[in-house]
Formats: sequence, C-alpha cells, structure tokens
Amino acid sequence: QDAGAALFPITLLMWVPFYAVFSLIKNPANSVAEILSIVPFTSMYVMPLRMAIIDVPAWQPLLALGLSAVLLYGAVLCGVKIYKISILSTGQKPSLKKLIYWLRYA
Repeated sequence: QDAGAALFPITLLMWVPFYAVFSLIKNPANSVAEILSIVPFTSMYVMPLRMAIIDVPAWQPLLALGLSAVLLYGAVLCGVKIYKISILSTGQKPSLKKLIYWLRYA
C-alpha cells in the first residue's frame, strides 16, 4: 500500500501518453508528437504509433531507446540503494520522506 501511494505520480505519467495518442493520430508529425516520442515515459506509446503512420528519422527511435535505457539504469541504481538501506540494514518500511533522505545522503 505504501509503495502504491508513492507510485501514483508515475502512474499519471503513463496515462498522459495514452490520451495523447488519440490526438496524435490526426497529426503525427507535429513538434509535440516528436517530443513525446523521445521522452522516456511517453516514448513507449507514442514512438510506435508515429513509426506506423509516418517515416521517422532513424535517430529518433535510437535516442528514445537510449534515454529509456539511461532512465532504467538510474532507477535500478536507486532501487538497489533503497533496498540495501531500508530492508537489509534497518528492516523498516520506507516512507517517502525516508526514501528521499536515503537517496540523497546515504
């Protein structure tokens, strides 16, 4: 339950591209579509749609993939740090305040 409350903002980041896809079907070549197809949280929805509708330059999917890989690597590092400190060292349930403190100072 605690983790679900902390993940709510990330869940909202997944809903934004879901609804944006419907408007991007009309004009997949605009600048908003290009930006959303490169940003890591939205690229998994928008980039395949753009690639199916129009010819996308090869550097855009590669950039989106690279940025997503960097974000994933950072998330794994943060998760390892939090797990090591919270569960293995202290045995406490992490609160959002403690998570931020552990990521920043530990």
